[in-house]
Amino acid sequence: MLGLFASSIFLGAFLLFLVQPMVGKLILPLLGGSPNVWTTVMLYFQAMLLAGYGYAHALSKLKLGTRVAVHIVVALAPLALLPIGLPGAAGAGGAWMPDPEGFQAGSVLLLLAAATAGPVFVLCSVSSTLQSWFSATGHRAARDPYFLYGASNAGSMAALLAYPVLVEPWFPLTQQRWAWSIAYAGLAVMLAACGISAWRAMRRAGPESRQVARGGPAVSATPVDERARTRERLMWLALSLVPAGLMMGATQHITTDIAAVPLLWILPLTLYLLTYIVAFSQFGPRAGRIAAWLVPVAVVAVGVMAIVRLRSPTWLPVSAHLVLLAAGAMACHGRLASLRPSPTRLTEFYLMLSVGGVLAGIICGITAPAVFNGVVEYPLFIVAACLLRPTTKRADAPRRQQWSVVRLTLRTVAWMMVVGIVPAYVFMMAWLLGPSAPSDALRYPLFQLCWIVPAALTLAVLSRRWLYAAAVVGLLAIPWFDRQLLEREILQIRTFFGVHRVVAQDGAAGVAHLLFHGTTEHGRQWRSSPFDRQPMAYFTRTGPVGDVFAELDRRAREEPSAGQRVAVIGLGAGTLAAYGRAERAFTFYEIDPVVKDIATDPDLFSYLAQSDSPIDFVLGDARLTIARAEEAAYDLIAMDAFSSDAVPIHLISREAVAAYLRALRPGGLLMFNVSNRHIRFEPVLSRLAEDAGLVGMMRDEPRISMEERRGGKQPSAFIVLARRAEDLGLLAADTRWRRLEPAPAAVRLWTDDYSDLLSVVKWR
Repeated sequence: MLGLFASSIFLGAFLLFLVQPMVGKLILPLLGGSPNVWTTVMLYFQAMLLAGYGYAHALSKLKLGTRVAVHIVVALAPLALLPIGLPGAAGAGGAWMPDPEGFQAGSVLLLLAAATAGPVFVLCSVSSTLQSWFSATGHRAARDPYFLYGASNAGSMAALLAYPVLVEPWFPLTQQRWAWSIAYAGLAVMLAACGISAWRAMRRAGPESRQVARGGPAVSATPVDERARTRERLMWLALSLVPAGLMMGATQHITTDIAAVPLLWILPLTLYLLTYIVAFSQFGPRAGRIAAWLVPVAVVAVGVMAIVRLRSPTWLPVSAHLVLLAAGAMACHGRLASLRPSPTRLTEFYLMLSVGGVLAGIICGITAPAVFNGVVEYPLFIVAACLLRPTTKRADAPRRQQWSVVRLTLRTVAWMMVVGIVPAYVFMMAWLLGPSAPSDALRYPLFQLCWIVPAALTLAVLSRRWLYAAAVVGLLAIPWFDRQLLEREILQIRTFFGVHRVVAQDGAAGVAHLLFHGTTEHGRQWRSSPFDRQPMAYFTRTGPVGDVFAELDRRAREEPSAGQRVAVIGLGAGTLAAYGRAERAFTFYEIDPVVKDIATDPDLFSYLAQSDSPIDFVLGDARLTIARAEEAAYDLIAMDAFSSDAVPIHLISREAVAAYLRALRPGGLLMFNVSNRHIRFEPVLSRLAEDAGLVGMMRDEPRISMEERRGGKQPSAFIVLARRAEDLGLLAADTRWRRLEPAPAAVRLWTDDYSDLLSVVKWR
């Protein structure tokens, strides 16, 4: 019976974590990757999770026999709606499909509900419901069924790792949907078996188990203290909210500000789930104590690395943040496990945990991008984790006496800092940040040393919770001051897509403005004339882009009256507008309106304002918007939407290429910027070219001279596709361009139904 319950809980969580990426792949080509779509999808799954736990809690009030009967019916009902899919998706403009132009969140929610609501609702309730049933069986482990929560998190973690490694590379989306549906049918049968098994075991159990099975606790003469219960619920809420927020904040920070590596987001989520597994196991108390002592050390390590700007080797700061996440989540989850109530309140406990997770998602996914201009929620959750960190007390007096001298010494040092060193530290910070500050050459090393006081104070005042939190705030605030004052940051703004920063930098031709999205540069420009009209970074005239526009210039000279139109997917700083001519029009397709605001602000970048071409903008997902462009409208379509780990797969599928070719004139060119530190796009585009009957060429500049680098050029790689070899023009005769190599047999054709990011990751 225990194996049946554990495997059912495992399978339910496994299927729940599989259905979310499947639904994402289903809707991406149809609705695009705009923020309102993904925010609505996130809200949908959070609402379903909360509804599932709420349903399980309400069901627990009934007698076990009634619970089993109701839940079996609820679990079997969605079988009539399988396999999961988007109704109306096969036909153009189906009644269920929202109009992307007139986006309505309600329409998307209705679409998702029609496609997945039944099975997803059941999956969200599996863990809590089965644990509640198991507590009434009279099994020797039924008095504390929370260990089964480990099976739920193990299932989630297994799906998280299996989807990119085993499911996505081997099965198209259609096969995934059918396999998932068959697995759900098997789960429904297992749930029925669990219910019948629990009901039969309850009939043989003692009076205590029967009381639990009747939907309520045993009668007690002790009155219930509602205030104490409210405080207890709030503590459950906080101890579930903070680790979830810490995981989301760490993921955002690591994948954008440290290492924009594809699939790196899997590591924080895996560690988060692993801490839940350990916390509710027999090793939970010991692991929680170790984590409580590890948190301060990890906080200091993360803070110091941020202050001294340690980014190489990359694995070192990434590891520090992952250790901090694991320690903070383990400390909170360990404390949460120690506060778990009796099985009679099990569903209430899990309901509060789900509320905490939903609140964390809303804070990090919706509120923070709208309120903060940086990933401010991450340090806030670090401070909250420090406040919730349990204080470890040793029960044995002899060992306490051994540590009394150390404790007294640390306390003395802490108060000496508070009384003497801290005012001096505040005075020095005011001097460094004030109008009479020293030169940058002196201010920078002094500023780098400012971590010593808050770091030492953080470790010295661990027993004083609020003073400890204040020291952590001081430590984590230093990198913010560092970036604001010493990095010459001009602008920082946050959107749904991440943090955009414009930074001033001195160079060979004066001051340059650089546009960053996390650690990825999206454009730069010299700010002094005449250098401000020179395209820089990946788009220089001596690079691959210069060759492509030289071919367009040749065509313009041969047919001066024809006129040319260029579509650019991905605006960045608007650098390609530097190739403007009076007879050449540019249309920039951009999904993020803030990027347009940055690129069109002449105080930041002036490529667009100074261009000789007429400029037009189309906001929205490029896959959807370019499909509405005129047929045979463009001489060149330039794809520049690849951004490190944020790979827009729906923009490089067979269906996407078909949309581009529809909008491309006869003899036109498709240009793809494949400059990427972590992804090899060449085999994917080679396979797409073979499928569409196109010819392709590639120019890769992995190394450039130091003089070119000082001039603002960066290594780049571009691929150009055309319908015929003659359409390549000058590129075909240029020895720096080579024919696109045939794709390896292992790389399959990417479509809306199939893609495999793992197969093209650069592992070296």
